[in-house]
Formats: sequence, C-alpha cells, structure tokens
Amino acid sequence: MRYVKTGPVIDPGDYLEYLQGAANQLPAGARAFATAEWHYDFHGARCVKDLELGLLEVSDAGDQGQCVSVDLYLLPNKFKHAAGLRIQYADASRLAMSTGSVPLGHHRLGPLILDDLLPDGEGGCAHEIAFHGGIITVVATDIVARWDNDA
Repeated sequence: MRYVKTGPVIDPGDYLEYLQGAANQLPAGARAFATAEWHYDFHGARCVKDLELGLLEVSDAGDQGQCVSVDLYLLPNKFKHAAGLRIQYADASRLAMSTGSVPLGHHRLGPLILDDLLPDGEGGCAHEIAFHGGIITVVATDIVARWDNDA
C-alpha cells in the first residue's frame, strides 16, 4: 500500500490526508466507501479492521469476456462488528491475491489489517486490502459496499 501503514504500527493518516485532495478522482461508490467516517474508526463497529474473508466470487458477466464481476464478502469479527460487509466490483479488469506470508498448511488470510482505494487510470479504482496473511487487489470501474444490516 502506498499511503496506509500496515505494520508494525497501523496508521491510515497519510492515506486520509491524500484523500482530501484525491477523493474526487475516485468513482462515486469507491469515494463514498473510502471517505466514510466509520471506515478507519478503529473503535467503531463499521471499521474494516479485523473483518475476515468469507467469500471471493468471480464471474464473467458477458459473452465478450470483457465484463467481469467480483464479489467479496467479509465476515464480521464477533468481538467488534454487528454485521459483515459485501463489496461488489463492477467491470473488474484485474484481480490479484498474494498469500506469500501464509505458513504451509495454513490457508487463511486472517484478519484484515486495513485497505485503501486509489484512482486507477481510466476513471476506475484500485482497491488493495491487506490481511495478516496476504493481500487482495481488485481494479474495477467502481464498487458498491454494503453492510449486512443496511436497509
């Protein structure tokens, strides 16, 4: 991650400062998610920190093979969150997962440390999500993020 510090000290401060000038370069859904006041509130029930990967689903949404949908579901931490978080990525052009730090025989990414959303070239966004055991990156035209308990 370019701006968020994920260890040994976890600090989104530089990213939040960057967002003050760059948020308008993000697509609407990504901007709303990245700038939500609860996103990095470590004491809040909607902070992304400590969520865990529940489902990562990829589907080809068109005959041309150009429109790929990525659906990510993050499970709540029972000590912190009242709900899970679903993130849907529209027209995904890149999906990468690195699990280099996961020990052999251990297949879990573990808790989410933090994430960031950055503008990506043609008006889309790149979402990088750091877990204790690896990183997931999705590049898409936009995202929709919803908590389970949202109406």
